[in-house]
Amino acid sequence: MQYDNNFSKILGVKRLKISRVSKDTGISTAIIRNFYYDRRSRMRLDAMIILCEYLDITLDDLIERTYEEELLGIEEKSKEIEEINKRIDKVWDETRKWYIWTIPLDWEWLIDWEYQEAAI
Repeated sequence: MQYDNNFSKILGVKRLKISRVSKDTGISTAIIRNFYYDRRSRMRLDAMIILCEYLDITLDDLIERTYEEELLGIEEKSKEIEEINKRIDKVWDETRKWYIWTIPLDWEWLIDWEYQEAAI
């Protein structure tokens, strides 16, 4: 699952500067700048909650889930599954060929048995 950071978009819409947000929230300018430029993969939850309250937004507005990579992953997985199924079919065909050659040729008892069952 991928997450998109909407912090820079929100600050742009609200016409806020990083320095102003830092002064008003008490979060260091470096942390806000790294978050703004999406240089951080992680940020403390309490800092994100402070930013959300300050900007009057929800956490979902600040960090948005994207599913594109998951969908691409599903397509890749389905291709892998198809390849595995092809390999299984190939092995099964080879096994079946071997099995057919190992079956005894005297199957008359089975034919007689089926005929007797049908007559009953």
